[in-house]
Amino acid sequence: MKDIKSNTYLKKTDVGLSLLKTLDISDIIAYNTIEEYEISENFSTYIGVFGQNFERIDFHVYSASKLTNQNYELKLLMRQGTTIDTLAGHLKLIEAYEFPDFFDDENKQMFIFLYNFDFTSKNQVHGLTIKGTSSVAFYTQDKTARNFWSSDGTLSEYVRTFVGYYFDNKNNSKQNCIFSLQPAGLYTYLPFCESFYSIDKYDNPEYYFINDKYRPFGWQDYDYRNPKKEEWWK
Repeated sequence: MKDIKSNTYLKKTDVGLSLLKTLDISDIIAYNTIEEYEISENFSTYIGVFGQNFERIDFHVYSASKLTNQNYELKLLMRQGTTIDTLAGHLKLIEAYEFPDFFDDENKQMFIFLYNFDFTSKNQVHGLTIKGTSSVAFYTQDKTARNFWSSDGTLSEYVRTFVGYYFDNKNNSKQNCIFSLQPAGLYTYLPFCESFYSIDKYDNPEYYFINDKYRPFGWQDYDYRNPKKEEWWK
């Protein structure tokens, strides 16, 4: 959140504006269609880490509905290893930013929204809760929200990034939990996870590789040069 506030090219927007009240982004949060101009990634499927060993964790949003203004109810599937769990919770808008000079077309507007997120396992045996902050970067065209992705890495750290904590309610423990559309690769990384990465042999600072130390924690088969997602949720 501090990184977003410090960017001078972003303009904080009043969350009470009529556009923000009427705008519905549920179709881009729970999104399963790939258009020709978009990356071959599913915008509703996330990969990330939790705990000190950066253990892999996967999420898929299969339902999103707008409640009031910019408050959304979501349902997710979560995978840890071979275990799949169902989570339910909500996103609640806390701040909105506009990138006024991003498009030449006056009919398009670029936004970054910050949400509180709070999800709990529907399986009481698992007893887990995930809380934190979500950033969603997207653009509007004809007052309709559309997914955004840039091949040059522009705003990639804000497109779909969740930063928070994984609470195990059974033993009252708390671990870091961070996930996004892609966890590693060109211009792609998870924030606050510096030790999770290593620099490639050509010392390319724009390419983020997973440190071999953490490969045994679910990353054995992850290929950041071909990050096509497995449709495990089906």
